[in-house]
Amino acid sequence: ACFVTAVPPSTESRQAAENLPLRVAFKQPGLLAHFIGFTLFFSCSTMGMMNLPLLVLNEIGGRERDVGIAYSIAPIFELPFMFYLGVLATRVDHAKIIRGSLALATVYYGLLSVVGAPYQVFLLQILSAAVVAVTSGVAITFFQNFLPNQAGTATNLYANASRIGATTGYLLFGVFASRLGHRSVFVVCSCFAALAFGLLHATRPDRHRLVTPPVGDGV
Repeated sequence: ACFVTAVPPSTESRQAAENLPLRVAFKQPGLLAHFIGFTLFFSCSTMGMMNLPLLVLNEIGGRERDVGIAYSIAPIFELPFMFYLGVLATRVDHAKIIRGSLALATVYYGLLSVVGAPYQVFLLQILSAAVVAVTSGVAITFFQNFLPNQAGTATNLYANASRIGATTGYLLFGVFASRLGHRSVFVVCSCFAALAFGLLHATRPDRHRLVTPPVGDGV
């Protein structure tokens, strides 16, 4: 607050926002599909986070300590995964990494729905760490690539997908858990992740690209 210098938006950023307003960008299938896909992912992520302790305690006979262990394993692996993905992202298309993480999330939630012992949950948390490493480390840059010279707008879209997805997940969790049971919640999460993967695959960048008018062109 005291020492960071305020930097106004650059001329390029202002011109890019005028040339490609958000309402126009959303009409293009790639950006809208990815916004919906990430909203679905954050929704199932929230449901999974709330459901995991209840699954451990109520369905597979675990103890409170097992819940703590399960939530401690993922952070141990997240940091090295993030370092690795930072290097991988310089060599592999970000879209492929994102789609891979959603496929992994589909498998992760699907396997959680059939676990029978706490140690199996512990092992699966390594998969969770890989998914979180991608969505935390690569996804924001991926969104920014859709809106060149509009980093603030792109980051805001990612943040809003996270908020909308989390809020939806909080609401849906109570409905699914009370009516279908805790294992079924993870089946729903797996379906949401698979749907997000399908959306991103169907609108992958090699099929649909945002066409950004050159900076300086009047629109």
